[in-house]
Amino acid sequence: MNTDLTVKTAQAADVAGIGYEGFRTWLKRGLLKPTGTLPKFYAPDAPAEIADAKRWRWSSFGFADLCSFRLTKILLDAGLSWEVVNSIVSDHGLWQSHRSDNPASRYLAVFQGTSQWTLYSAETLATDLNTGTIRSDWMTLVDLHELRQNVVFRNRAAALRAVADDLIRTSHVFVTSGNAMLTPGEEAGGLISRSWRAKSAGLQPRQSKAPDHISSSR
Repeated sequence: MNTDLTVKTAQAADVAGIGYEGFRTWLKRGLLKPTGTLPKFYAPDAPAEIADAKRWRWSSFGFADLCSFRLTKILLDAGLSWEVVNSIVSDHGLWQSHRSDNPASRYLAVFQGTSQWTLYSAETLATDLNTGTIRSDWMTLVDLHELRQNVVFRNRAAALRAVADDLIRTSHVFVTSGNAMLTPGEEAGGLISRSWRAKSAGLQPRQSKAPDHISSSR
């Protein structure tokens, strides 16, 4: 699974499954914030600033970011509040887990009515469910392995849609000769211009002569 990728804002919104402006609203409301960024260095006597990456100003996002954005959409659609979702998705450990695909962090369980959550391996989850330690109706469960694969597929689809949209927007452009690129209107203008120059030079279109045995009616 290729996780070495960087996408622009519009494509990140497409992968997340939300509109462009809605996506920017997420970022302005604090989604991810400084998660995954390096801390700043300060002089010993200088006060530290409140960590704020201002991600709505960012123009590119990586794979772990895309997984976080898609997870945000899934959890919000499952009925969790923004405050709970933001605190979970913005956790640095969870963000970092998207880059490793560690079997120990296969499932994300968010317990209903609380902001508590945990990561499970497939074995641990099965054991806790079978022993009654937890119950499936107590939590919202997300398969993070499936999520990451889904992000890869959605990113490919978003890239193809972007190419298709670009082709539609530039479908009027075509090459006539060498590097000369004309629109249909310009090309039509060129044909008219060539026709006018031909007439100016005294060149008239050839007309076929009627056979002698065909006389015109009077």
